[in-house]
Amino acid sequence: MLTINPDEVPPKGWKGLKQYWKNDLTAALSVALVALPLALGIAVAAGVPPVSGLISVVIGGVVTTFIRGSHVGINGPANALIVVAIEAIDKLGGPGESGVPYAMAAFVMAGVIQLILGMLKLGKLANLVPAAAIQGMLAAIGLIILGTQIHTALGVESEANSTLGMLIEIPKNILKLNPFILFISAACLLMLICYPKIDNKYVKYIPAPMWVLFIAIPLYYAFKPLSQMIGKESWMVIDENYLVQIPAQLTQGLFFPDFSKIDQPIFWLMVVLIAVVLSLESLVSSKAVDKLDPYKRKTDLDRDLLGIGVASIVSAFLGGLPITIVIARSSVNINHGAKTRWSNMMHGLIVLVFVVAFSAYPFCCLGCNFNFCRL
Repeated sequence: MLTINPDEVPPKGWKGLKQYWKNDLTAALSVALVALPLALGIAVAAGVPPVSGLISVVIGGVVTTFIRGSHVGINGPANALIVVAIEAIDKLGGPGESGVPYAMAAFVMAGVIQLILGMLKLGKLANLVPAAAIQGMLAAIGLIILGTQIHTALGVESEANSTLGMLIEIPKNILKLNPFILFISAACLLMLICYPKIDNKYVKYIPAPMWVLFIAIPLYYAFKPLSQMIGKESWMVIDENYLVQIPAQLTQGLFFPDFSKIDQPIFWLMVVLIAVVLSLESLVSSKAVDKLDPYKRKTDLDRDLLGIGVASIVSAFLGGLPITIVIARSSVNINHGAKTRWSNMMHGLIVLVFVVAFSAYPFCCLGCNFNFCRL
C-alpha cells in the first residue's frame, strides 16, 4: 500500500483529472489488463456470450464514473453475478428456449430497483445487514462457483442441473478428466496461490490474472499438438473448444432484453434476487474500498446505487451484464497509484480500445485472437 499524507486529498472533478491523469492512466492500464480476462471468464461462467462481459466493463467504466459516489473503486461484472445469472437463465428459460433474453430483461428491472433505492437514499440500509449474513451469502456464492467451475478445470462438462448435483458429480468426473487441462488448471491455481508471497516489484507490477494468462495460453498451445499425437481417446485431446470464442463481429451472438415474461411471478422473483445480491455486494465492496483508500475518503452509498443502477440498465439493454463495485480490481487500482474517479472511466475506455483495435486483426498481442483460455 502506498504511503500518502491523508491531508493531501486530490481535488474532485476536472481539476483532479488535470492534476493526476498520469497516475490514473497508469493504474487504469493495470486494471484493464485484469478486467479483460476476468470479464470474459465471468460471462462464460454465467452462461452468456463472452462479449457481454466486455460490454459491462466498458459501461461500468464510462457511465458510472459521472454518477457514482466512489472515489477509486472500479465498476464492472462481479463473481456474485455468476450465481444469479445462472439461476435467472435456468428459471426463466423453457424447454428448447434460451433464458438469456429474459435474464437480460431481469437485469434491466434490477437496475431500475437499484436506481429507485438510490433516489430514496436507502444505501445506508446496508449498514443494518449483519456481517455474518453477508459472509454467509458470499461463502454460498463461492461454493456455487466452485461446483460449476471445477468441471471446467478438469476438462469435462457436468450434466447436472443444480449446484448440489454438480458437487455430487465431481468424483465421477475426476475419473474422466483431461490430464492436459488439469495440468494447466493446477499451474494457474499455483500461480494465484504463490503470487501474494512473491516479493518482487517487477512481478507484482503485473496483476495475478495476467500472469495466469501468460501461463495458460502458452501451455495450451504447447499441449495441443502433444494431446493430438498421444491422446488415444477423444477426451484426452485439447482443441479450440477449450477456448473462449470471441466473434469477429462483436454484436454476433448477443442477447437483448425480452420483457414478454414481465407478468410472471418468477420473473419478479429473479429481479428481486439479482437486485438484492448485487446491491449488497456492491455496497459492502464500497465500504471495503474506503478502507483501502490511502486518503480515507468515504463513498456516498446512495449515489453508488444510482450509478450502478443506471449502468446496469444501459449495459443490459446493450446485451451486457449488470454492474457492481468490484473489490479485487479496485485493490489493483489503488495499489497502482490511482488518485481520482477518472481511473475507472479510463480502464473502461482502454478495454474498449483493446476490443475494437485487436478484433480487426487476425491475431491479438497474445497471439490468440482474443480466444483467452477458459482457465
